[in-house]
Amino acid sequence: MNRWKKGLLVTLGVAVAFAAGFGWQYLRAERLERRVADLERDLTFQVLATELGVAAVEANRSSYESARRMASEFFTGLQASIDRAPAEVRGELSSILARRDDVITDLSRSVPASADTLADFLIRFHLAWSAVRTGAEHGAGDTVEAHVQ
Repeated sequence: MNRWKKGLLVTLGVAVAFAAGFGWQYLRAERLERRVADLERDLTFQVLATELGVAAVEANRSSYESARRMASEFFTGLQASIDRAPAEVRGELSSILARRDDVITDLSRSVPASADTLADFLIRFHLAWSAVRTGAEHGAGDTVEAHVQ
C-alpha cells in the first residue's frame, strides 16, 4: 500500500471516529436539553402552585388583600404558562383560570368563601399535576368540585 492510500485511510478513520463521537455527544445533548426543558416547566408550575397555596392560606387568615395579590400573581403566571402545560392538565388549568375574575373580585370584597375557592383550586391543581407526574396514579377522572360557584 502506498503512502497516499495509507494517508487516505487514516484520514477516513479519523473522520469516522469524529463523526461517531460527535453524533453520540449530539444525542446526549439533545436528551439533556429536553430534560432541562421539562424540569423548567415543572418548576414553573410548582412556583405557581406555591403562589396559589400562599393565597389560600392568606385568605384563610382573613388577609384578603395579601391573598388577592398572590392570587393575581398566580393567575397571571398561569395565563402566561398554560401553553407549556401537558395536554392532560390544560383543561383543568383552563377551568381554574376561567374563574380568575370572580375570585379576584371576591378577595377584593373580603368574601370569606374565597378562601374555600382558593383551597379547591389548589387541590384541583395538585391532582391534575399528580396524575401527570405519577402516570395517572390518581385516575383520569379524579377532580375536586368547587364548593363555591
